[in-house]
Amino acid sequence: MRSAGIALRTPGGWGHSSPAKPAIEVTTGFLPEKAPPEQAGKRSAGVSEAYREMIELELSRGRNATGIWQDMVDTHGFAGGYQSVKRLVRSFAERSRRKRG
Repeated sequence: MRSAGIALRTPGGWGHSSPAKPAIEVTTGFLPEKAPPEQAGKRSAGVSEAYREMIELELSRGRNATGIWQDMVDTHGFAGGYQSVKRLVRSFAERSRRKRG
């Protein structure tokens, strides 16, 4: 492995001494660039409600709650937690099931 340029670590040393490496092939830029809605420090299901249309659009593109939340945090400064986005995504799924059934 050393001859291939792959660094070897001692047992128990995983992730402790090496610097972070950049992600490879990360897809970004799905969410439109705009100022985040007013959040006033809230951390409830209502926080992600301001992003309802954007979340629905990203779900229609096949994205999952984790990726959507990460883009909301990185691109829009979203201060809400992942669980807030996940709850909203689940409510969309439940509503969709009711319409079909």
